[in-house]
Formats: sequence, C-alpha cells, structure tokens
Amino acid sequence: MTRVVGKSSAILFVLGYLTLMHVSDPAAPFNAVAQVHPPVGIAYHAISISIEIAALAMLVVGGLVFYSIVTSARASGVNLIKLCLPTKRHLGMLIRGTLLSAFCLTLYIVGFGYIASGPPHISGQPLWIALLAALVAVFVGSALCIFVILLVSMLIALAVARSHIGTRIFRLVRLCMAGTLLGMGISFIATLCWIAMLWSSAPQFTMSDAGLGMGNLTWVILALGAMLVALYLEIAACRQSLKVHPLTLPQS
Repeated sequence: MTRVVGKSSAILFVLGYLTLMHVSDPAAPFNAVAQVHPPVGIAYHAISISIEIAALAMLVVGGLVFYSIVTSARASGVNLIKLCLPTKRHLGMLIRGTLLSAFCLTLYIVGFGYIASGPPHISGQPLWIALLAALVAVFVGSALCIFVILLVSMLIALAVARSHIGTRIFRLVRLCMAGTLLGMGISFIATLCWIAMLWSSAPQFTMSDAGLGMGNLTWVILALGAMLVALYLEIAACRQSLKVHPLTLPQS
C-alpha cells in the first residue's frame, strides 16, 4: 500500500507542477524577468530539473511494481486481470471519494475565482445560469480527473495486496521512493523561492494579470496545495515503508 500511496502522491505533485506551468504560460514575460533577475531563472530551472528527477523515480517505481505483480501472477498461475478487479465495497469507496474530492475542489476553484476575478459571465444569460454552468463544468472535469487517478491507484493497490513483492524489488522500490521524495522536496522549495523572487524582483509584473495576479492566484494556490499534500503523502509512504522489514517479505 505504501508504494501505491507514493505513486499517487507523485502523480498529484506532477499535476500541481503542470498547474503552475499553466500559470506561467505564455512564458515570454516570465523569461524576460528571469533575464533581468537571474535568481528567478535559476529557481525556475531548479523546479524543472527536480520534477524530472521525481518523475523518473516515479516511473522506475511503477515499472518495478508492475514487474513484481506480473512475476507473482505468473508464478501463482493467477489471472493478472483478476488481481486488479475491485469489489462493490471498493467501487463504493471510489465513487464517494471522487464525489467528495470533486465537490470540495469545485467549491474552491469557482468560489476563489468569483472572489478574485468576479462572477462568471455568459453573454445574454443571467448570473445564476453562468454560475451554474461554471459549477457543472468544473465539477465534471474535476470528477473525471480525480476518478482516473483514484481508479488507477486502487487497481494497483489491489494487485499489490493480492500478490507478493520480493525482497530485492522492495529494496529498490524503497530507494526510488526516497529519490522521488527528494525531487519533490527540492521542486517545492524551488517553487516557493521562485514565487517569492518574482514578487520581490518584479512586484508590478507579478501582481498583474500577465504574472501571478488575482486572475492566476487561484491556480497558484491550487498548485502549491497539491504539491504540499503530495509531499505529505510521500513522506508518510516513505516512513511506512521503513517500518516494513525486507526479511518479512517473500524472496523474489
């Protein structure tokens, strides 16, 4: 389970990173600030490099877990698909978790956007229709994204729980989890430094709509929140993996 939590946290962290990159698109104004203030550019490059390290470690973890699951299924003669099939209880937990997470995320995005940028607007339609359309669109998009992440994580969790992870594979996975945590930690700190340097070096640009102004502040906070939650989950997964002694696992 710790390997699945670690993988899910890395995916969540990457989503936060992509959200932050959405804020800095188009990149030309930010590149101009980085040329005038080199520390801003250094912090941005640190974000990109560290997230690549974390993503690479995540891919290695996923590959090792998949290899172990396939090997265990072949050795036991069990159908690989059956290892991943969820029960009704699992599906119920998945649906409840998806709806609750999507509901909270929708309230945050639409509510903060309403405060920061004003109410949504559809030409020729009253405010309540525009607001309802925004709520439905954000909820459906959030629910689909969260459902896919939770579904993949659940299928992997079921397959891992129903198979055997060998000692050597477990040690490699634990090492890769540490690499993922290191990359995520550096990227998060570099993100905070990048935002702080932007505000201190070019406050007028940062507070404008082209920078990190009120129009983008919703996404900046959302990205930082996703990164912080992902870091917490990854730390918890790494701590839990340290409590599991490799000698208690079956040999690969």
